[in-house]
Amino acid sequence: MAIPIIMPRQGQSVESCILTAFHKNPGEQVKKGDILFEYETDKASFEEESPDDGVFLRAFFEEGDEIPVLQTVCVIGKQGEDISGFAPESHSPLAKPAGEEAKKTTQKVTKIPTTPETEKSAERLIRISPRARKKAKMENVPVHELAGTGPNGRIISRDVDKWLERNASEVTQSDVESKKEI
Repeated sequence: MAIPIIMPRQGQSVESCILTAFHKNPGEQVKKGDILFEYETDKASFEEESPDDGVFLRAFFEEGDEIPVLQTVCVIGKQGEDISGFAPESHSPLAKPAGEEAKKTTQKVTKIPTTPETEKSAERLIRISPRARKKAKMENVPVHELAGTGPNGRIISRDVDKWLERNASEVTQSDVESKKEI
């Protein structure tokens, strides 16, 4: 029997979460306890485990999507099972797959959390997820130089990754120089 994996509610005030990474792909075998995906609220990051053995049948959202709590994120079960009844926002077999149309629907339904993680800058208020803040701090990335691609311009982990890719040679050179001084 197919099992829908929903976006858990992580507190009474949390209305949506950002899907940060999938650890399984459609068609992959899943064992009970395997990490299926990671997500974050405005204050913390979490991992969702598989409740049973099976096959990862389908994901209804993509990494970086903001998903309302209690919405079906993905489905596990046996290969070939009918999962059309688990599609978010619809119980019809014609439910929209993950992609641009699903993102638009999700954006209309979701509400932006009222207490986002922020950092103050001399120029502006910076909205940044906990995961991105941690990564930026570890890699010495200046958050005021980042353009956020998350909801309402929030800086998310992939924004830090893009900055690191663009500035990889500068970062390694400055790391070498700072280590010489020590």
